[in-house]
Amino acid sequence: MQFTLHLFTSEQADAIRRDPATLVAVAMDMHGKNSLYIDKDWQAIHYLFTQHAEPVAGALSSSIFEGEGIGDDLGYGPARLLTPTEVKQIAAALARVTKAKVMARYDAAKMDAANIYPEIWVRDGKEARDEVISTYGQFVSFYRHAAETGDFVLLVLA
Repeated sequence: MQFTLHLFTSEQADAIRRDPATLVAVAMDMHGKNSLYIDKDWQAIHYLFTQHAEPVAGALSSSIFEGEGIGDDLGYGPARLLTPTEVKQIAAALARVTKAKVMARYDAAKMDAANIYPEIWVRDGKEARDEVISTYGQFVSFYRHAAETGDFVLLVLA
């Protein structure tokens, strides 16, 4: 189960809405500043933002779990497209979540007990913590950039 975020222009978003079959080809062509691969850290990021394993109301949860479903089920549901308005709301909410707050919420034993995927938090110790904290910074920066450029964000969990 791996999570990737992609920036999409309004033209690209319109194209995949008209023909969802192009979704995979378009998303796989995107690299670098237009994509963020957070691998298996997606649920840990959500948990550190919300203190919940599953979706809850609010922009922080929406950063992982919301958006318009596009195309077929990729194994864990369809890809999801967030509008520029939603992206701006998420970016604003993420800007209020400091690194200190994230680090204070990080508790490997609680995360493993809550079955936060991939359930390696105690086993991998400092290495797992450092990776998810690094991912947090990249995640916040990605949404900030998307909000500044007025792009859509496509969420892909496959």
